[in-house]
Amino acid sequence: MNFNSAAWAVLQSKANDGIADALFPVTPGTLPGQYGFTAPFDGPTFIGFCDSPGWGEIKTFGIQNSTQFSVRPPYNINSPEYARD
Repeated sequence: MNFNSAAWAVLQSKANDGIADALFPVTPGTLPGQYGFTAPFDGPTFIGFCDSPGWGEIKTFGIQNSTQFSVRPPYNINSPEYARD
C-alpha cells in the first residue's frame, strides 16, 4: 500500500462516521466548577474551548477505542489540589 492509498483508506473509513462534521450544542453550567462561556467565546455555537464535545463517540482509527487512554476525572472543587491548580 502506498501513501496515497493509505490516506484514501483513512478518509473513506472516516467519511461516514456521522459525528466528525456535526455541531453539538453546549449548555453552560451554573454551578461552581462547571464550564461557563466567557467573552469573547460566549456563544453556544462558538467552536472554541468547547470544541467538538461529541468527538468521544466517533469511530477511532489510530487507537482501539476512545477509552483506551482515559484520563483521571477533575479534582473535587473543594479539594486542596483544585485550589493549588
